[in-house]
Amino acid sequence: MLCTFYDLVRQGDFIIRCVENSELSQISKMMDEIRAKDFVIHPADVIITSHSIVDQTCCGLLTFEGDLANSSGIKEVLETHFPKRKFMIVDDPYR
Repeated sequence: MLCTFYDLVRQGDFIIRCVENSELSQISKMMDEIRAKDFVIHPADVIITSHSIVDQTCCGLLTFEGDLANSSGIKEVLETHFPKRKFMIVDDPYR
């Protein structure tokens, strides 16, 4: 799967982006809310997911963690803060 991810990045289907200082507060708030809704998710996954959600140019997150892709807590946070946004968390790049 890592080779598939590398190929997608190389082809330009994924963009890798850094966190802006202006986004840190919003990311922190999103992390707190996700942890409150779904305490099973690993803290590192919460950080990555929060960054992806806050980034308005991001339309999804590819993960190796099936729990992230199926998290009702994350879906609830997305629906609350971004009801019209199309954002997917998948564990299969071809889904």
